[in-house]
Amino acid sequence: ASFEARYQNDRVTNTAGVVSTKFSTNAFLPRVIVDYKIAPNVMLYGSIADGNKPTQANAPVIPLSPERQVIAAAQGLTVVAREEKVRNYELGIKTQFWDGRVTFNANAFYADWKDKQSSSVVSIDFNGDGRVDPNLTGANREFFAGVIIPQGDVRVTGLELEGTLLATDELTLSGSFAYTNPRFRSPTIIPTFSGTVDASGQQEPFISKYTATASVDYRREVSEGTVGFARADFNYLGSRFASILNEAYTGAAYLLNLRVGVEKGPITVTLYVDNVLQDRTLTSLIQQGDAALDPARFAITSYEAALPRKRQFGITIAGRF
Repeated sequence: ASFEARYQNDRVTNTAGVVSTKFSTNAFLPRVIVDYKIAPNVMLYGSIADGNKPTQANAPVIPLSPERQVIAAAQGLTVVAREEKVRNYELGIKTQFWDGRVTFNANAFYADWKDKQSSSVVSIDFNGDGRVDPNLTGANREFFAGVIIPQGDVRVTGLELEGTLLATDELTLSGSFAYTNPRFRSPTIIPTFSGTVDASGQQEPFISKYTATASVDYRREVSEGTVGFARADFNYLGSRFASILNEAYTGAAYLLNLRVGVEKGPITVTLYVDNVLQDRTLTSLIQQGDAALDPARFAITSYEAALPRKRQFGITIAGRF
């Protein structure tokens, strides 16, 4: 068993005009790890660890009157965004069999994530005229870009499996699987242009719920001092949402990469083909405000997509020295 801990103090002074706000974050972050060998080649382990992200400030909120700060706070926009805290729990097992030719590891984890911070754009109709004026500034402003708002609490559950089989002295098979399910719990705040301010039960964006890999690696001496090799890697990446709204998603990606080559002394020559299956899944997708159609308020939804690379092939020559 082992125990470790860190104490930290973050002090921030935030100034907007002639008004300054000072605040600090004190954190004590422990971690405990316990492992137990039930056999020479089987180990059970568990850990509990705390983490945090210090308190953040919203300078544009400082000049607002106390009455307006109360209205803004009801929509998640406060002078200070609370400290993020997370407690992680993990249980797992590590094993080896068949004289070390088979390795299998598994772990399950749970994280209790509180007061998640998120950068956002917030519009508030303070004067009640039915519109948000982006040109107002100081104590009268109604438009806030790039501010930190609390998006509530997140519960993360997951499972990871991985294994390796040395089938022969030349052939190695390996694979892995992961399940990750981060979901928001009530209360959860999101920008009001979506038509709702509560995203309870929604999934955390940009994270695949399921991922998996499989690899085949073959290496053999083809002549004295020369080793030939061939390798195939398959990767599955589950669909990812573009935002906390869970309205748009990338779709799942199926990627197959191939390698074949020779090693002789310090020189390695490799022929490769990436994305053999010509998978066209977006590598990323982000939902955001449209700066082109609405440069003042960013209240029109747009998506920024990163296109995948097509099939690629080539040759690499590497030397060790």
